[in-house]
Amino acid sequence: MTLLHVRANGAGTQRCEQFTKAKTVYPAWAVVDTRFLAKHRVGMASRDETLARRIVRDVWVYTGGQAGRWAMLHSIARRLVLRHHEEVDRAVKLAEENGWLDLNGLYSVRLTEIGRRLFGENDKR
Repeated sequence: MTLLHVRANGAGTQRCEQFTKAKTVYPAWAVVDTRFLAKHRVGMASRDETLARRIVRDVWVYTGGQAGRWAMLHSIARRLVLRHHEEVDRAVKLAEENGWLDLNGLYSVRLTEIGRRLFGENDKR
């Protein structure tokens, strides 16, 4: 657990400083659990997360949103014009960690129930 102190400066913005002394008692508002921040990011999504959502969306379109239908990963990558295999691998791994996709070996993916719920039938995302 890391202790952070949020201090407002004169410009109205905030900055975070990491406390180095462990013996000092800090108010409850100053304690931030960085494990929580790692899983629950606030702000813009990372490039891998954005790509993972694009892949999940295209798997949803490719399979018609049906449960249990497998899609070939190279077909999805070709449909999305993705040429960087390392990025695709990271994004698919992230989608699997988030529970959006199931992997069958290295070449085929299918939506999980959570992945199917990301995009509804009338969703325009």
